[in-house]
Amino acid sequence: MPGGQTFTLGGTTYQSDTTNPVTGKGNLAFTKAAPMVLFGWGNLVPRHKHFSFKIEAGVVFQGSPRATLALAGSACLPGGGSCVNAATDPNVQSSVQAEQIKLNNTLSPFKYYPVISIATGYRF
Repeated sequence: MPGGQTFTLGGTTYQSDTTNPVTGKGNLAFTKAAPMVLFGWGNLVPRHKHFSFKIEAGVVFQGSPRATLALAGSACLPGGGSCVNAATDPNVQSSVQAEQIKLNNTLSPFKYYPVISIATGYRF
């Protein structure tokens, strides 16, 4: 956040310090392995012809992605209030946690992902 700009986290408004501006990192993590159910038609191993075709459709049960947030730099109260270290101040950290919970609640419906697979083959 550029120095002097205001931003809101968890319903609280802060101002980025001009000498040590607030910076942030975010991470969105997905499950590394997930089951899926597919229904398909076709066979990639041709029986009589050279060309083959296969199509599958289904859903992946991935689970909700999880977001994590972290701030660094100095956050001030708007209007020239005192500045605190955004990474260690408990009030700023509680605002970061509230924003992280809000973000994860927004992401919670994205548990299932549709999948469509189309394949073609040719036998010489």
